[in-house]
Amino acid sequence: MRRISVNLCGNMVWLLISRLHLLPFTVYATLDATWQAEIEFGNSHGKNNLANAYKHAAWNALIAYHVQKFYHTAIPALAWAKKVTDMHEECFVNHPAAKAMDLKNNEIGREIYQDLFEKGKIEKSSLLKAIRKEEKLVFLE
Repeated sequence: MRRISVNLCGNMVWLLISRLHLLPFTVYATLDATWQAEIEFGNSHGKNNLANAYKHAAWNALIAYHVQKFYHTAIPALAWAKKVTDMHEECFVNHPAAKAMDLKNNEIGREIYQDLFEKGKIEKSSLLKAIRKEEKLVFLE
């Protein structure tokens, strides 16, 4: 069961406000990742299953994808995705195994983004396809 850490949520709000130009793209990527998980798996992404693993990987890749337009390289876009999603994991306290699962899938999403960026194949469809095919996604159920 998730609990909310009020202090850390305040820090998350401050982080998002500190980069207001990235906020709409980050929110859009968050909604888009959830939507993509529902397209692929139905409404089962709230559990510690493959759907949730996919959603976390897509979330990170899509944040980087959507904020990339503000940067010349993938590194700052990936750093932003990591900051936001790590802060989310700290803000919404989860069971240690579920948190580790989420953090690993977040990392996998960023790695997929970076790999495709370096290959010059950075399109939303290619990101989602690579995540769907990823065999290293971690899930508990």
